[in-house]
Amino acid sequence: MKHRIYTVSALAILVGMLPVTLTRAQTPEIISQPQSLGALPEVNAAFAVTVSAASPGPLSYQWLFNGTNLSGGTARALSLIKVQPTNAGAYQVIVSNPFGSSTSAVASLMVNAQAAAPAFAFTVGQLGSGPGQLNYPLGLAVDNIGNLYVCDTRNSRMQKFSSSGAYLAQWGSSGSGPGQFNWPDGVALDSGGNIFVADYQNNRVQKFSPSGAYLTNWNRFKQFGALYGFQLPASVAVDTSNEVYVADYPGIQRYADDGTWRTNVVNGQQNAVALDNAGNLYAMDMSSVLVKKYTVAGALLGQWGASGTNAGQLRWAQGLAVDTNGNVYVADTDNNRVQKFDSNGNFLAQWGSYGTNRGQFYFPCRVAVDPAGKYVFVADTSNNRIQVFSYVPASLAAAPPSNTGPFAVQVTGFPGYTYTIQASTNFRDWIPVQTNPAPFTFFDTNWANQPSRFYRAVASP
Repeated sequence: MKHRIYTVSALAILVGMLPVTLTRAQTPEIISQPQSLGALPEVNAAFAVTVSAASPGPLSYQWLFNGTNLSGGTARALSLIKVQPTNAGAYQVIVSNPFGSSTSAVASLMVNAQAAAPAFAFTVGQLGSGPGQLNYPLGLAVDNIGNLYVCDTRNSRMQKFSSSGAYLAQWGSSGSGPGQFNWPDGVALDSGGNIFVADYQNNRVQKFSPSGAYLTNWNRFKQFGALYGFQLPASVAVDTSNEVYVADYPGIQRYADDGTWRTNVVNGQQNAVALDNAGNLYAMDMSSVLVKKYTVAGALLGQWGASGTNAGQLRWAQGLAVDTNGNVYVADTDNNRVQKFDSNGNFLAQWGSYGTNRGQFYFPCRVAVDPAGKYVFVADTSNNRIQVFSYVPASLAAAPPSNTGPFAVQVTGFPGYTYTIQASTNFRDWIPVQTNPAPFTFFDTNWANQPSRFYRAVASP
């Protein structure tokens, strides 16, 4: 709304002889409104207005979100960093000068979680038995600084890699003695960095120090008042209290971190187990097409899945992981893809197909997410590699233009990769505008003559 104020010349009224003159005091005139846009989670977004150069200053700005003043939103452009679904809503700005104020049109931000599939980042390992090489990798775990732990199953060992995929260490050999393995299948870490490995065909769980030194193992549980031995433990998870959950044919058992049996949580064969930060337990049952959600006491909260190839359907799914937001990732093994669901089982995204190229899978059996929620690790088992996917393959930083200067988009990304800046006016049709190795800056010198548009960076092999 524009407010117009007219003043009457005091001299003309007092003298009574000179003609009366009217002087218009101009409130800010908005000549370019903020535009609605859509964005993926973890991507930056920005709104801006342009005020006519004829509008007298000084000008001040106050951005509103859903009708409420935004703290710090006092510039011509409003930048939102790494948006989340909570940022979705209505944005507008009030522009003021000494003569009044003008309020912009409302622009909406949609955070498009339905498209929240990560981009390929890099690959770890290749077929072999040397350091850093893999043969049928299964269980995965990631520590608090991003190091990756891999069950190198057919090599009967554990391997550790840095957050960038560099080989760091290994331990283990074939056998049944302390620290030896016969088909290491699942791995998890406690808050102190201790490592728990489901030693599948040795029917035990082994515990190692953060450096890989053997500490202890256990292979018994109690059920109906009697002690039983493990039957092919395939998966292990650790909660925030360092309680250890082990999934095998009889069900899911809970232990203290020294192997002391606590209780039976879930009955029946379970192929995978995972935990979220809210204390819920997720299991993949023996059908391999149903994900079940329980309390840690074993009360069923819900389930989802069915046999098939459509979105949300599964075929012999073998791996589960949960990120810090409670989203559930499933290694949909026979469909050669990964699917992502929210904590209630609503389908969000999927990626992958059969093949050997980047982003393709051959029998993906396990999945893990780093504690920061930025990277997804997939055991591409029959391709003998780990594929790493990122929600931040490139970082875009936008410098809003002045009335005459260019619009600058700064791109950073993974070393050795090139990125293409693409522009769109509708978040559907994307036009490539520049391709370079990262980092680089794209200057849109013709921004003033273009319709409002937004940008993304796409990694190229």
